[in-house]
Amino acid sequence: MPLPGLHRIHLFNNQVVLDLWLGDATEGLTHAHAHTDGRIDAWFLDGFAPSKNASMWQPALFAQIKRLSRNNATFATFSAASIVNHGLKEVGFVIKKQKGFGKKREMLSGSITLDKTAAMITKQAPIYHRHPLKVDTQSLNEQHVAIIGGGIAAAILCIETG
Repeated sequence: MPLPGLHRIHLFNNQVVLDLWLGDATEGLTHAHAHTDGRIDAWFLDGFAPSKNASMWQPALFAQIKRLSRNNATFATFSAASIVNHGLKEVGFVIKKQKGFGKKREMLSGSITLDKTAAMITKQAPIYHRHPLKVDTQSLNEQHVAIIGGGIAAAILCIETG
């Protein structure tokens, strides 16, 4: 269901993890936990043109993109607007303007080189951050779990306990 927040999809036997964030981009990214070496390898910034979605393309969004990026992270966006170009440059991305697709005349792509020791690093895991459950597989059939109630916590427990 298209509920606001993080929707994580594991593909190709967990070799690819796709995180879909629904809702306000800056707010969602603010809640994302960043490892000390970054988290994101590639960004596809598809937030519509700044003329149609001006509230998204703000300095706070670009700061979050930098905070969550790994060294040499790349990006692509169909927007070639100066606010997007300038905002990404301000946080350290090297920008390439190239021919767009279809009716789109131009688009932007690029990458960022980071010294993560100097970057802002979030040390505290957000509330949705979970550690893998350690299960004794020999006694798994002997265990019984009853979850009474509902909500997000119960749903997570159901998933974790299988």
